[in-house]
Amino acid sequence: MHFLLLCSLLCSLLFSITSTLVVRRDTAMDLVTEQQETTWDPWAPCKDDTDCPDSLMCNIWQDRCTECMDNEDCPPCLDEDCPFDGEPVCVYGDHCCTADFC
Repeated sequence: MHFLLLCSLLCSLLFSITSTLVVRRDTAMDLVTEQQETTWDPWAPCKDDTDCPDSLMCNIWQDRCTECMDNEDCPPCLDEDCPFDGEPVCVYGDHCCTADFC
């Protein structure tokens, strides 16, 4: 009798652990799938602007999507702390200078 009771308890415990693990595994796999669908590789090569997100352009010099290739691709920096006071500046040929990031 004790053996059957013990076996019953162990089986129910094992079943609950297995069920929990399966749920966690499915949840984890959903997160991985979601990340893969929303992640964009900033170093992926591009052929033209259609290969890039809307806010970026295909930089033919670096063969990847960037904010700019030359100063005229950037808006003027008009913030108080801007190092180039109102001038549009493309830094390293890939990002526009702002007061926060130049």
